[in-house]
Amino acid sequence: MVGQVPWRNDLAGWLERFWDENSKCWEPFSTDKPRVPVSVGLNEDWVKFEAGVTDHRRFHTDFEYQQAMRARAAEVAKRELGVTLGPAINLGSVTNTSIYGGEVVYPDNAGPWLLESIEDPVHDVPALIRRLGRQDILKAGVNPIVLEWRQRILEEYGVDIKLGTGCHGLATLGSIICGTTNFIYWLYDYPDQMDALMQLFYETNLEYMVRLREVTGASMEGMGMGNDNVAFLTPTLYRKFCLERERAWYDHFSSPGDGRRNFHSDSENSHMLDVLAELDLSHVNLGPTVDPQLIRAKMPKAVIQGQVPPFLLREGTPEQVLARCREDINKVAGEGGLVLDSAGSINDGTPHENVRAMMLAAELYGRYKDGKHVVVE
Repeated sequence: MVGQVPWRNDLAGWLERFWDENSKCWEPFSTDKPRVPVSVGLNEDWVKFEAGVTDHRRFHTDFEYQQAMRARAAEVAKRELGVTLGPAINLGSVTNTSIYGGEVVYPDNAGPWLLESIEDPVHDVPALIRRLGRQDILKAGVNPIVLEWRQRILEEYGVDIKLGTGCHGLATLGSIICGTTNFIYWLYDYPDQMDALMQLFYETNLEYMVRLREVTGASMEGMGMGNDNVAFLTPTLYRKFCLERERAWYDHFSSPGDGRRNFHSDSENSHMLDVLAELDLSHVNLGPTVDPQLIRAKMPKAVIQGQVPPFLLREGTPEQVLARCREDINKVAGEGGLVLDSAGSINDGTPHENVRAMMLAAELYGRYKDGKHVVVE
């Protein structure tokens, strides 16, 4: 592939042309566009790897250091992928989960995490409900740090970061607060206490999203949810404890079929697609083992963002990435409802040429002509 790539003699020029065309490809479920669009999201693990961060604790606690490392990684992102990275607040999953009172720990070799805070649901759940009833959500957990860093980014970089546009799902919150194994057992063994905990999560996360949007001027329209651990549930458990509450979150910020209702869960969710479809999602980013044709059959109105396996992107060859992308494109690009993307994230250590191979696949195999997808076998 090295001698055939269109960027061989002018990478910067190819990247500029690619992203210019990509900007014309975003209309969902339309084939009146040049090709399948591509999304390249670069998370904090990618940033740390590319910037050469070895002191993870410092990265997540030192504002100046974090922004300096982001700037270093941004140079790589722009040069190698044509992607612009600006200042941001990288505090990992504890941004949401820390509002429930667990201790935040900062490992030397990974992002921050939250220690489990419920050991006995009979006693600890009522105590947590009482404690959260007295707290100011904007002063809970790491929110004061988030808001302070946001203000600094606004003053020092002129970037107005909006907050509160998404949250963790109930199964993921339960797994973090209780521990995953305990969480699953307790849904069966202590259903009343766990139902009360799920209601607390619902009410607190709704307040969290609304208040942060209010203080940062974010739109009240649309919502995203990250819920990897929903894969551990059965459809029956999800219906009993989660479905109505998570649908109520989405309905608070958008009407079904109107607005963004994004859902991320890069796990094996094939068994959950029927019940998740009842959320009336607009965009889904599911695990790499979930067949895109099955997603399309179960969620005909949801844009599929995927389904390129992150491990393949990191460990495979450009030729293997191209082949997998072509397979997914030929399966579900016909109606214009595919965004070629990692089925999860672009992990640290992913070769730049593999990400470019994903981008190239859209150019080679994702073309539309006269309102139809041009299939390339």
